Amino acid sequence: MKLLIISTLMTFLAFAYSVDDESPPPKLSEFKEARSYLDTTQTFDEAYVHSFFEEWMVQYEKNYSTHDEMIKRREIFKKNLLHIQKFNNEGNNSYRLGINQFTDENEDDKSGCVEAIDELLELEERVSFNISDKSSLPIFFDWRDHGAVTPVKKQGKCGSCWAFAATSAIESLVYISGGDLRNLSPQELIDCDIQNHGCEGGRPEKAFIYASRGRRHGITFESLYPYHAKRQPCNVPKNNRIAVFIDGYTVLSTTELSVRIAVTHQPVVAVIYIGDPFKRYAGGIFKGPCGYTGRHAVLIVGYGETHDGVKYWILKNSWGEDWGEEGYIRLLRGDGSTFGLCNILSRPIYPMYAVL
Repeated sequence: MKLLIISTLMTFLAFAYSVDDESPPPKLSEFKEARSYLDTTQTFDEAYVHSFFEEWMVQYEKNYSTHDEMIKRREIFKKNLLHIQKFNNEGNNSYRLGINQFTDENEDDKSGCVEAIDELLELEERVSFNISDKSSLPIFFDWRDHGAVTPVKKQGKCGSCWAFAATSAIESLVYISGGDLRNLSPQELIDCDIQNHGCEGGRPEKAFIYASRGRRHGITFESLYPYHAKRQPCNVPKNNRIAVFIDGYTVLSTTELSVRIAVTHQPVVAVIYIGDPFKRYAGGIFKGPCGYTGRHAVLIVGYGETHDGVKYWILKNSWGEDWGEEGYIRLLRGDGSTFGLCNILSRPIYPMYAVL
């Protein structure tokens, strides 16, 4: 059933399918290979939009509190379909938009899951890396190629991006330090890290503090403390606890070079500004606009450059593999601004030395 729904969703977006179109729908694999999906000369059939919206609701497990709310969301959904169709058909954009769990939202829906930074964190010393020969850095680097990145997770309706970014960074560091690549528990941070605010948001720095040896918490594995996408009473065992500990974290300077150097040693957490274009991203090099519906935490796992010289960061997100490029986004690098596109260079951080 789910495969049928997904195929229907992709078919509709790719070809603006109407009830009068008798051509057979393309296969999902054919859609993924397409680059000029949409025919802007065709119009959306209202009855089909309604049916399509209902299928989308099932696929993404959407429930609305009232009938009026559902009508409102359906209208936003239709408006977004038209915008996606128009955007993808312009032909001069570096990235594509697509249907996902955010297609019923607009700029009024806040998506931030990272709280504003407090004064004490802001005063922390930053570390700067430099090298005399920049050409010694690889043009392309991706920790996925080294088997050092765990699968993309899905945070769901819980504002827990800060916890997923932090655990993803530690998971990779454990592996790079010689350990096994295993999923750690964002749920433990949501439930037990009282310096953060569970599904209401938090800071990756505070998550790293929680997992440090100085606090004697560490963080356990997801298999022992599974994810529920909601805050629950802390359930960490007092005895015989199995956990990974770190030695705190480092804050990087706001230069692209420092972050590039750091990323070649381990993945780096970044907090970025996001808006509707980011949420609807479906592939390509994202060049903005970033918008602002809130702050969002991601993991920089690499960087690269296209054959025609467009530079980008490779970011791991926590919105599931059906968002972006199988859960990742390529974000423009070197846009000339002080803090980079979407403020990605404003406060990059990474955990230090993981030990079980």
